[in-house]
Amino acid sequence: MFQRVGMAIGWLLLGVLPFIAAGSPLCLADGIPEEERAFLKDSQGNDMPVGILELNWPSAGLLAELAKLLIKEVLGFHAEIGEPLGASGAAPIYALAGCRNFNAANDKQCGETEPVMHVSLDSWIGSYSSAYEQMKADYPDIAPLDLGDMGYSGEESVYVHTNLLQEAYENEGLALEFYKSYNVSHHHAKQYFSSTSDIPFGALSRCNATDFSNAQRMSDFVKYSFDYDGVDQQGNGDYVARCPDGHWWPAPACRQNPSECIPLITAGTGWKLQAIMQWAVAYGLPAAVGITASWGDYVALPRAHRVLHYWWVPDSTFIDLGPQPIGMPRHSALEWSMGDKKTSAVGSYVAKMVSQDLSSKARTIQEFVSQITFELKEIMDLLLEVQTEGSRYNVSCAWARQNVARWTAWVPVSTNCYEGFGLADDQGVHVQTRAAASACAVCPEGTFSEEFADNTGKTYRCSACPSGTYQDKVFSSSCKPCSRGTYSDTVGSKECKPCDVAFYQGLEQQMSCMACPADRTTRLLAATREEDCVCKAKFIEREGQCVSCDEETLWCPVGSTISKLQGANGTDDAANPHILEGYFSYPEEPLATYKCRDAMCPGGAPGSCLGGKEGLTCRRCPVGEFASSGPCQTCGDYVAVLWLLGLIALVVAITGSYYVFSPRYVPKASPMFRAQVSGDIAVMVLQNVAVLQVVWGSGSGLEFFAFTSFLVLDLDGAGIACIWPATTAQFAGVVSLWPIILLLILSIYLCSRLPFCRRHQITWMSERTIGLAGKFMQVGFTSMANLALMPFVCFRHPNGAYSMLKYSNILCGSVEHAVMEVFGGCLLALGLSFLAMCTVWTIMAPKWSSTSAGKLGQVNFLIRRFQPNTWWFGLFLLARGPLLSLPTILAPDSSSLQLSMMLMVLMVSLCVQATVQPWQTPWLNLADTTAVAALLCVLAVSLGCADGECDPAMETLWMVLAVSLLLILAFFLLMSWIGALYSKATGKDLPFLNLYKTVQPETIVEGLQNLAKKLSSQDQEQLKKAVASLCFYDLQCARLSIQALQECWGIEATCGGLSRRISCPVFDECETGQAAQFANDMGTKVPEEGVAASGISTVLESTVSQEMPALSEQRPNEAGIVQCEL
Repeated sequence: MFQRVGMAIGWLLLGVLPFIAAGSPLCLADGIPEEERAFLKDSQGNDMPVGILELNWPSAGLLAELAKLLIKEVLGFHAEIGEPLGASGAAPIYALAGCRNFNAANDKQCGETEPVMHVSLDSWIGSYSSAYEQMKADYPDIAPLDLGDMGYSGEESVYVHTNLLQEAYENEGLALEFYKSYNVSHHHAKQYFSSTSDIPFGALSRCNATDFSNAQRMSDFVKYSFDYDGVDQQGNGDYVARCPDGHWWPAPACRQNPSECIPLITAGTGWKLQAIMQWAVAYGLPAAVGITASWGDYVALPRAHRVLHYWWVPDSTFIDLGPQPIGMPRHSALEWSMGDKKTSAVGSYVAKMVSQDLSSKARTIQEFVSQITFELKEIMDLLLEVQTEGSRYNVSCAWARQNVARWTAWVPVSTNCYEGFGLADDQGVHVQTRAAASACAVCPEGTFSEEFADNTGKTYRCSACPSGTYQDKVFSSSCKPCSRGTYSDTVGSKECKPCDVAFYQGLEQQMSCMACPADRTTRLLAATREEDCVCKAKFIEREGQCVSCDEETLWCPVGSTISKLQGANGTDDAANPHILEGYFSYPEEPLATYKCRDAMCPGGAPGSCLGGKEGLTCRRCPVGEFASSGPCQTCGDYVAVLWLLGLIALVVAITGSYYVFSPRYVPKASPMFRAQVSGDIAVMVLQNVAVLQVVWGSGSGLEFFAFTSFLVLDLDGAGIACIWPATTAQFAGVVSLWPIILLLILSIYLCSRLPFCRRHQITWMSERTIGLAGKFMQVGFTSMANLALMPFVCFRHPNGAYSMLKYSNILCGSVEHAVMEVFGGCLLALGLSFLAMCTVWTIMAPKWSSTSAGKLGQVNFLIRRFQPNTWWFGLFLLARGPLLSLPTILAPDSSSLQLSMMLMVLMVSLCVQATVQPWQTPWLNLADTTAVAALLCVLAVSLGCADGECDPAMETLWMVLAVSLLLILAFFLLMSWIGALYSKATGKDLPFLNLYKTVQPETIVEGLQNLAKKLSSQDQEQLKKAVASLCFYDLQCARLSIQALQECWGIEATCGGLSRRISCPVFDECETGQAAQFANDMGTKVPEEGVAASGISTVLESTVSQEMPALSEQRPNEAGIVQCEL
């Protein structure tokens, strides 16, 4: 923090120094004065002086002062030495790059601000080459520039003072500047030096606090010196130097007698320690190596004691002592690179450096600095002068005055442009000849600095980059070729244009791009190879060709290939091709897609299925498993048990039904019968839903009603696959159910005719047996029609193939399909035969109701639930089931058209139903009308979602309507059974179940009698006029009422146009005499056929003087014809 504050204060002072120093004397007689000097411009356009970095050693400080003087007075720029000082040879690497904390070991804060230091001389970066290379790699745009060496190299060695050299040479001719003079086998150099005991321990660092404990350095020392006695091995295998007294490390030559060791000191944590130790071992130096505790101790000990010490030049620390280096064997770069440092140290590289942006801010300064050179002796002499004179400025000024020719050669000529610059006129406009130029200017973007020569010499001019090249930076010496995937079609380009999509360029320095082949494009701009031209979106590459993708079934983005499709991972990866959800294809033919009708096709890779399913459209489970629309389940023993129980239940139901279902037609529904018919209505509605759900499949939203599928014998969920694994066998088994039931009924009938059964009076009557068979055929007719039509309903797959709508894993036209068509055709023939028979029975029913009670009993299953005048509605309901299946044959590939036609069928049914009100009670008519209307609403909403994804609001509405349909059915069924139980308990009916329309028979009788009295005074013409004045619906009600009364009393109809209906005469055939007597008493004529005359007058006349039979006392005779009790 203090360094940053110091730097801020320093630059603040530098900002005001020009004003303080105005008018100060110049060093050079023709130096540029302060007021004429220029500033550099920072990135914001603000003034800033040239910053000179001073490093923390005398030679660097001297050269910084000299550079400052020359830049100010010769080049004419404001210049100042910045703070803080550089602490090491690595400091210029970071300071000139703008690193704010350049002296720190870590977090130097580089790249945050632009440099304020621009020049550094005497930069010892040779020992930090790796750091410099790393800086250039990490920050290539701001790393400083190395302008070459200073003209000398830094030298490092072990030094001996001049007075010691002279003494040894004068005494015995011993040359202490040569390493062999220290070999104890031949010389006794120790006599000229102090002993280690003369040096206090307080001036030395402990060995364990310095590089004596550096594991890497000591390991290299042992590796190349083999001096294992000079180290101690730690428990982890590392080596540390063995210092017996904790401060001095004795060399082998004096290790046994430390008093004979010459003190050899270094500083820091152990500058050049490994080399010093290796020199002592390799050349027999009797040295004890120690490391001073501080810089002051390092400077003081060589002056106070006779010691050897590490030093470097240029430096003025010991310059007054005149030390000389001890010559070691010639430097071996190979050995030093391996870590073996027993040869002499190489001279350190000392550089002059500038910030990278100085070339654009003031190229003249950079060129000037690049020319500065000194000799080592020259620098050492100057340092000695500084030590003597005491002023770096004075020494620098004196040198500048004495060496004008020297530094003048360093100053560049104004039109001698350097690389990166070009000739320019007074306005800064670039020109092409020296005659038109007055200065140099940085070459702008789109140009390069081109060298040329004239009579004056070499210089540079800025030329436009030719087509196919570009230059995006200023101060450039060449143009860059447009890289592969780009081009430049104009001269002077600042950047190359990327090749557009569907184009590529594989060569450099091009003026255009090449187009991809047809049906191909590139993923991105700047494609470099023809191989980058991939198939366009909606196409996929197969065998080197781009073929079209079916957008409905396949997702094919740009670059789709068959291999990518086969390796697809689900449908979420929009960057790669995949099969869309709801479709299937085989891995062998991945583009031949099939549409799935169940939700078991997840899409993704070909062959993918959910829930353990397999095969075409993911409909089939493996052998031993079964499923409906969900995952496969294992076939357990319970499945076979359930099927056996189901068959037993079927036999019991058929047998019991013979005795439960009555063959007699009763026009008035009891509460219990009303409850039963409510159940019939609910089953019919759910059966119609099941037809829609099974035939139309998933996608309509009808999966909500999947539980109804058993009503149309869709037995997939019941485990039919466990009995018959093959789809064809499953279909054949279900189709065979109807012949099996008919044969079972016939078998029971024949068995009942055996003598044993006759004796026990359990013989089945033929009419009732036929009626029982008809009842089962009627209940299953919708399922029969649906199942029989299945093989003939084929829908088209996207690949052109056709599958059965129900069994989508069976391809139409296959052998399996042909077999299923045979079974379906047989079942269809059976169904049509039954429908034709029911049509004949429906036509004959009114006649049989009057003439043949037995025949009427066998068709009672068809007419029993309806009013006498709408007995035919049973045939209408019977035909509705096949009509709902018919749309799938007419439009198997159009979901919306299917639903539209189904809606039309149900709409017609609802209209007919609402018009004729066929059921025997108002409650039943209301229940049926409301339920069908609710079903219509459900289908109408489903139609809105038929051919696309459904809006969330529409889905919510559909769910509400679906639940409402189930609630409506449940409500009517529940209320009907509550009424039945109430009637059973109290003998009364709930009024609301007849919609409060119940009329008591006494009220009708009283009304008829009153009307008869009124009509007795009216003639025929008056009566006709009165009737003619009634509205249509009143006339219709009157007609139906008269017809009902005539048939109930056995009176011959006389009103013209009365419709046919199921008769319920009061008298049966054995009561003709009583009928005649009753007719005579009533004053009417009884025909021989036992049928009375009809007409309004006839009916009313019969009520004038006699009581009518109680309508509430009807009873059926033994033949099944309902009579009115007299």
